[in-house]
Amino acid sequence: MPLKPVDWSVIVLGSWNRAILTPAGIGLRILEVPEGTPLEVLIAVDAIAPPKVSHDDTIITAHSSRLTVEPKDLYYPNLDKARGLASKALNALPETPVRAVGVNVNYVIEDEECAVSDEIFSKELDNRLSDIALEIKNWDFGRTISWEDGLVNISESLDENGEHHVNFNFERKSNNQADLLEWLKIPISNVEQFVKSYFENILEIPFTDKRHE
Repeated sequence: MPLKPVDWSVIVLGSWNRAILTPAGIGLRILEVPEGTPLEVLIAVDAIAPPKVSHDDTIITAHSSRLTVEPKDLYYPNLDKARGLASKALNALPETPVRAVGVNVNYVIEDEECAVSDEIFSKELDNRLSDIALEIKNWDFGRTISWEDGLVNISESLDENGEHHVNFNFERKSNNQADLLEWLKIPISNVEQFVKSYFENILEIPFTDKRHE
């Protein structure tokens, strides 16, 4: 399996009321579980951060500036469920000022045979930097593409360990909740097909993660 999925999420940018979206509030308004249902709450012990509410196969975090819904198991149906929970949050709190919604799908290319092309990460400039004793820690580049009344921000990076990361941020900007709710209804198969096409037609890497077929 040359493609390893990592760090998928759905994020709604807005001014969220954390006094309402307590763990109990998240359970009642977004997860729609009966009041008093036990929920797993994850609290950071070494940082100032809001609690994460874990239930079934999702983790929900309410920041003051964004709401994040993360699938635990990185399958496209679970990402679709995360989009549905983000929609429930918007419907439950229609007075929340919003700015955008994003769907993040990220991969690491694990197969050593899928070598990073010199067309993507040119070595000529690297050699010049090495000549003057400058050490490169990370290489990256990006593209922004129009897609489904929104954008796809694609970034590729090569870290100091030689891992090739490919990140897709599907984004719709709007201050209108109805726009964001409609965009979240786009079939998840459209997202998957875009990712598959990018790997196979642009990077010329087989999309061979069988879990997502």
